[in-house]
Amino acid sequence: MKRANVQSDADGRATLSFTVRDRHAALSLTVSSLEALLSVEAVTDPSGTIVLDGAAWAASDQNLTLAVEPWYVDAVVNWPVRKVDPGLSAGTWTFDVLTTWTDGSAVPSADVAGSLALKEDDDLSTGALDVVVRYAADLEDDTALTTAVEQAVTEWQAIWAPAGVSVNVRYERADDLPATLPYPGFSEGLYDLQSSYADRGELTFIVGETIENELLYLGVAGNIPGSLFWTDRSVVTLAWLAHAGGDAVLDAGEIAVMGQTMAHEAGHYLGLFHPVEDGFAAWDALDDTPECSGSRNCQNNLGDNVMYYAAICSLSECETQTELTGDQAGVLQRFVGVL
Repeated sequence: MKRANVQSDADGRATLSFTVRDRHAALSLTVSSLEALLSVEAVTDPSGTIVLDGAAWAASDQNLTLAVEPWYVDAVVNWPVRKVDPGLSAGTWTFDVLTTWTDGSAVPSADVAGSLALKEDDDLSTGALDVVVRYAADLEDDTALTTAVEQAVTEWQAIWAPAGVSVNVRYERADDLPATLPYPGFSEGLYDLQSSYADRGELTFIVGETIENELLYLGVAGNIPGSLFWTDRSVVTLAWLAHAGGDAVLDAGEIAVMGQTMAHEAGHYLGLFHPVEDGFAAWDALDDTPECSGSRNCQNNLGDNVMYYAAICSLSECETQTELTGDQAGVLQRFVGVL
């Protein structure tokens, strides 16, 4: 772990530099500020080559990382993201960060903190993710619910296993959180507290009844990709009641869907986007997820993918969404927290 603190210049640009060694296979930079929205303008390798052009990706109809969008007071970039991206080389890596207001104007003299996590891994085709599942309110006392969640975790583990990523899970209470969970990033610091309970490198998964008191949200990932450091977005949330239907009882089919939601939202946190977004005008940046158009065509080509943008359900059941492509597996394997 490495840290740096800098100030933006008159144009709202801040530059952070870190040294990478030969043994490092991937990096994750989290930048944060109390004074501005942040986006990553460029990532430059030791040879001076810009390997990530933030402006180009922000203007693209393909999604690679949310770090290029100035949406929050923190941003996270994992590198490399995909199998096709240049790997790490030893030397000084430079990160150019933009500090802006909500209207897009520059914020000069803004304090920016950067935290870098580095991954040592000789085999990027396999690895394990450590997860802590925390039950909000007194939900851990509901034996039927905890049994269903553990069964859903088994479904998640089975979905990711062919991608070479195992999922190690432990369980805890989170009595200081309400059963109705706030949306990550708009929780007045509650999730910053939750992630501080996790061991360094663990993904924090919060189970509640609903998110924002809406049955629309099955689950929400705090960021794409998420951070290994403590922020108010360093969580994935899961709403069990949104999965349970009108009878508020989780049956086998609903538990399977809950496991698919876990795999989906955790996939976002590790860097995966929907292969096609709602509206069919934006896609992920992976070669083996086709750029479909239209509801029927996209469902035929991608509807069984675990990262499809929506569950496909009838009145009686939902279709199984468990597939991961080779390129999607490559993104999961390059996340710094997969070791």
